Amino acid sequence: MKYKNEYLVVAYGSNLCEYDFNRFVKKNGGDKECLHFEEVVYLPDYELCFDTASKGRKGGVLNIKKSLGCITEAGLFSATFEGLELLRKKEGHPYKYREVEVIALDFNGNEISALTYIVSQDKTEGFVKPHPDYLKVCVDGFKARGMDTCNLIDVAQGKKVEPWPAIFTYGTLMRDEARYPVMKETGVNCALMAQCYGSLSTNGSYPALNLDGNGYSWGDYFVSDDIESLLKITDQIEGFVGFGSEKNLFRRTFVQVDVGRLRSAWVYVMDKNLAFGISSNDWREHQGNRLSFVSDVCRSHSKVNDNFNEQVLARICRFGGNLDDTNLQSDQIIQMLYEGSGLTEFDLAKVTNQWAAKTN
Repeated sequence: MKYKNEYLVVAYGSNLCEYDFNRFVKKNGGDKECLHFEEVVYLPDYELCFDTASKGRKGGVLNIKKSLGCITEAGLFSATFEGLELLRKKEGHPYKYREVEVIALDFNGNEISALTYIVSQDKTEGFVKPHPDYLKVCVDGFKARGMDTCNLIDVAQGKKVEPWPAIFTYGTLMRDEARYPVMKETGVNCALMAQCYGSLSTNGSYPALNLDGNGYSWGDYFVSDDIESLLKITDQIEGFVGFGSEKNLFRRTFVQVDVGRLRSAWVYVMDKNLAFGISSNDWREHQGNRLSFVSDVCRSHSKVNDNFNEQVLARICRFGGNLDDTNLQSDQIIQMLYEGSGLTEFDLAKVTNQWAAKTN
């Protein structure tokens, strides 16, 4: 992707606020065009926090620290050399904040190498409450970039950001597959059939998802009871060494998946295709067990609800489904779920309130 200026910088605090940065630029005789907003990105395995004080800001100022499974929404900017020098001065580099290279993830899960500014943990002080004026600058910056302020408001009150608990799997970690016990080990709060953009290929033993491929691939969306412990295990299984590392077998990234609603999730991907393409983009179909799995899912839902078929029919019709039958049969439900046509496991869970079917 082509950016306006040469240097890429990630901002997660006051530098998101245009008027605050421009005020500093004017004071220092710079050109306000030296910094250009490009897009919203994510900093994976980083946690937003107020753990350092600033005399100029009259209280705590934002920082980020390493935290497995956390995700920090931020702004990606391109800067001229003058802009980079102004940022260094504004952040007190290298005495207060240090300039470090990080890997950011864009909306499509691609990695972007950029600079950002972090206070070393040996120079932090625990929670430091921010002054309302500084917090307003940050809130205004978040809102101007279309970013969610929930985590910002929470950490301003001394609350800890929790790791992102959802993960999308499409191969041996899915329900009924060989490595599914790994998912069970840390607790499954939610399990739903889902789709992620990209295509699947295989070496014969396991599949790989390529986000640059065509179409959408099938898998399972899980919400884990302990995502931090789970990621420690799955990072090792998938050969993930670290963001931006050339030693990764699979790389971990963060994307949106469709469960019947869009949800964000961790996922392991390859940026290449393995030896054999999977035309269905479905590991279960490729293995010949999608139909039996879907049948089991339907049975798992139907056994907890005496009026299951009727309520599924009502839900389909309520959301625009076109069915002439006044009585929906079990084999029709199975077929619709199998084909992914007008019915999702999310719909079944809404009917039965069973959000973790077939997870025992």
